[in-house]
Amino acid sequence: MMGAIANSDVPVIYKGALVTKLILQENQFDDFMRETRDIDASWVGETPPPMELLSEMLNRALTYLKLKAVAVREHGDKMSASYDIIDLSNNELSMSIDIDMRAAVDSRTYQFGNVTFQGVTPR
Repeated sequence: MMGAIANSDVPVIYKGALVTKLILQENQFDDFMRETRDIDASWVGETPPPMELLSEMLNRALTYLKLKAVAVREHGDKMSASYDIIDLSNNELSMSIDIDMRAAVDSRTYQFGNVTFQGVTPR
């Protein structure tokens, strides 16, 4: 799912457990195991989009995966946009994604398997 969004027109950088895991692995801390069912990201664009546009962008990115983003919480003052990602083959919750609309932080390119994406840099 991250790869589909990373290869689309949704301008986000990823943060959270997966990026932390990759940073730790780069520094020879390979024992870090933490499963997650949510994705955390930050919006990169100048102005946060209306929720309808953000929903359309996410759903275009997820179409070929047979997933659908359903808005759960609208972004606002100090509030991230939150989406449930529904597996259309069984109508079950697959995972969720939160997109923070604050100013983007420094990022770099990461590789996870065959997926390349922009993620936060360690501070």
